[in-house]
Amino acid sequence: MASVSSSPPEEVKSTDSPLETSETLPVKSAKTASRLEWIDVFRGLAIVAVALIHTCGSFLSLRFPPDTLWYALSGLKNLLQFAVPAFLMLSSLVLTRSLLRDASLGKYFRNRMQSVLWPTIVWTLLCIPYAHWLRPEFTWAQTARRVWDGTSQYHLYFLRVLLQLCLVLPLLLPLMRRRPPLWKLLPVTILLTLAVFFANRYFLFTRYPASWLFWYIPSIALGIWLAGQSERWLSIARRGWFFALILTMIGGWYYLSYAMHDAEGVDVRTTAYPISQWIYVSGAGFLLFCIAVLWSEKPRKFFLLPLWRLLGRYSLQIYLLHPVILAVMSKEIEKHFISGFISAKLLVVLFMLRLIACIAVPLFLARLFEKLRLSSLLFGR
Repeated sequence: MASVSSSPPEEVKSTDSPLETSETLPVKSAKTASRLEWIDVFRGLAIVAVALIHTCGSFLSLRFPPDTLWYALSGLKNLLQFAVPAFLMLSSLVLTRSLLRDASLGKYFRNRMQSVLWPTIVWTLLCIPYAHWLRPEFTWAQTARRVWDGTSQYHLYFLRVLLQLCLVLPLLLPLMRRRPPLWKLLPVTILLTLAVFFANRYFLFTRYPASWLFWYIPSIALGIWLAGQSERWLSIARRGWFFALILTMIGGWYYLSYAMHDAEGVDVRTTAYPISQWIYVSGAGFLLFCIAVLWSEKPRKFFLLPLWRLLGRYSLQIYLLHPVILAVMSKEIEKHFISGFISAKLLVVLFMLRLIACIAVPLFLARLFEKLRLSSLLFGR
């Protein structure tokens, strides 16, 4: 696809993080507002995928292979792993647009300190006593270490990766201004991804590569490219959704074959496994972009569109709070009426209850914190 002209994107204030709440946009027209509506829809769809991942994971200990429900939950959990890379893709898109509109690094870093660094500090500290409540057999020092390295409260790793992205993107500003076409950016992205992967395998030996920015190079590159194509978003979505669907299906097929063996405990340390994952999550992230753009551009909006926008507006709050809701339900509430093996019907009922609760309760708390004027203290906004 050819690059657009070097004219800057429309001067519209938008949020600069994929998990930020939406601000009031000083739009010039209804058309401009509609063009940015898809960002909240994207966030809403992605945050439901995150909630589904953790809801599936909360039940895997109740079933074991060769149980059919275990395979269904594990397969769904693996297929939804595109969610965090999709959030990082969106983050690179909106941050790149922010830098292209205003390259003032002082303003950029002040905003990032409030919207990313502050929630990272606050929730890392809050999760230490919470993690100790979950696993009291660890000392406080061990608990703090487990929270930081991601072996406890694993969802916090996203904030650390987002911090890394905020630091790296200003270094790429000369590239962003060129708005490179996809045919130039794609081979560079592939070569860089493989180079970093083999460097980690044979030299760096990073213990938790998914907690580092280099693991998400394809998604970040896709976000940077889309940021330079803001005038063509609708055209790209209309022309690219079928390609994205095919890429997602092919990549998902190969990725799931490796991921399920991994979930079963089979050693799948092969180069094809991460490559299939990168292909799948890139295709799924691009497909999510196409769906969100096309959905928002419909002349007659679907009745669920306001719901997705609402979830997108409070996606950070849902992201940070929903694991707590899941833990309270399984550790404190369900134990009073559930013990031992449960039937498939009861598992499905509990699955739906947990999923609804881990979205609805954080949404309610987010609105409550806003009314109490605690939102900026807890979430940086």
